[in-house]
Amino acid sequence: MIDLSGRVIIVTGASSGIGQSVASCASKAGARVALIGRDMKRLRETYDSIENESRIFPLDLLKEIEDIS
Repeated sequence: MIDLSGRVIIVTGASSGIGQSVASCASKAGARVALIGRDMKRLRETYDSIENESRIFPLDLLKEIEDIS
């Protein structure tokens, strides 16, 4: 396994599926994880399963992009 100690990994879609798996694996490899997603309840579930320090950022990136246009 890759050692990600001292790294910060930003994971979009961290509330489910591939994003949740990436967040979990990055945490197990020693990274601090920034969890980004739309569903606060599911982000909290991911947060609770993470081993290392992490932060939750509830955000709908598609909405943000639409607001810029």
